This record gives sequence, structure tokens and C-alpha cells, in this order.
Amino acid sequence: SSMGDVKSPFTSFQAGMAVAVCGGVLAVGWQHHWSTNEIHWAGLFVAGCCCAWLVLQFVRRLRLRRRAGCVPLRVAPGGRLNMMLVQSRKHPEWWIFPAGGVEPGERVEEAAIRETREEAGLVGRLGRIICDVSDGKSQTRIYALHVEAELEQWDEGDWRQRKWFDVGVPGSSSCDEAVQRLYMLLSPKAQHQRIMQACARMAPELRSEAEKCEVAVRKRHLVGGPSSSARQRAPLSESGASTS
Repeated sequence: SSMGDVKSPFTSFQAGMAVAVCGGVLAVGWQHHWSTNEIHWAGLFVAGCCCAWLVLQFVRRLRLRRRAGCVPLRVAPGGRLNMMLVQSRKHPEWWIFPAGGVEPGERVEEAAIRETREEAGLVGRLGRIICDVSDGKSQTRIYALHVEAELEQWDEGDWRQRKWFDVGVPGSSSCDEAVQRLYMLLSPKAQHQRIMQACARMAPELRSEAEKCEVAVRKRHLVGGPSSSARQRAPLSESGASTS
């Protein structure tokens, strides 16, 4: 999925600028009474420079470090959507989405599941792609993760806290208010803010998807029973948030 994870090598603004530069050169030539041949060669030169620049942008995109992560989700009683965040390593006062680098030979989906297990101690089923975010050095694909179990012990559990946050019933005013409060707790880095924006936009779809997954999980647990090394749900407080 390497090619599928690479966005377009240029934005509509950049493409518009390239067209504007070409048009500007031709306009200058017309005002200075360039011959048709001179205008023709000037246009080819500018077009060639634009193409070379676009190729360089595409190569730069291909060389971005690939990362993957998840937005862990569950549905609390009353249809309230819960989202788990973990503490930032460098700034413990901030909360972030679990994510990390894709290892050689690893699929993006596998990396998203592994990183979420290592950082948050969660096991679950991948849902839809929420968004792709880039900071110029790396590109991260973010999935929804519908949590099926919370591990009591996990790789980074000794020093990184995890916490469920209640984002309310999607589409309600309480949901909008909860999302705004989360923005204040979230890392100010643009990538995390964009992930939260994407989650807010598709909150109703995420809740519906989570509810379907949880029904399937309950059916499996009725048959086989939960694992002794994990718990299916953390206890909810009155606000719908819990800390592990």
C-alpha cells in the first residue's frame, strides 16, 4: 500500500501558481513584442521548469517516512462516543493519538495495530481510514480502532498513561463542547489537531461503525469468554471517561 499512502505531489494552489507563472511569461513576451518563435521557446522553458519542480515534489513525497496510528473508539451507554488518547513522550501534559513508524516489510494496517498495542495496550478491529496527515518529514495514516480488549500490561504502560475521553453523542451540542475541550488537552501539533478535526466531522459514522463492532464482540464473548490477560471494558465514570 505504499503508493496508496502517497498524496498528490502538488496542491491546487501550487498548480495554479505554475499556470500563473506560465501566463505571466507569455504576457511579458507579448508586451515586448516577442516574435512567435521567442514566445514559443519561452513557454517551453517555463513549462519544463514547472515539470521538473513537480517531479522533485513527487520524489520528496515518496521519500517521506511512513507512519501509522489509530483513534481508539468505543460506545458508552446512551450512544456516547468515547475516544482514548495517550500521553506524549516529550510533553506529558499533552495527549496524543497512538502512532509510530512502519517497519520494513510491514503493512500500514499492521503498523497501526502494533503501535496502538505498544503505546496504549489496546486490542481491537481496524475500522475506516480517518485521514492522512503529513508534517513534511513523515506521512501518517490514521485508522479508527474499535477496541475489543484493554491489556493490563503493555510495552509502554510503565511510563505512559492512557485515558478514555467522552466526546458525547455525535451531532449534539454536548459533543461539540466536548470536542472543543479535547482540543485544549491535545498536543498543539498540527497533525494531531487535523486528526481531531477529521474525527469531529465523521463522528456519527464512527459511532455507527463502533456499535456494529461491539455487537460482534459481545457475541464472541458469550461463546468463548474474555481472555484472562485483558478486560473488555474499563469502568466508566459518570462523565463517561476512565483512566488506566
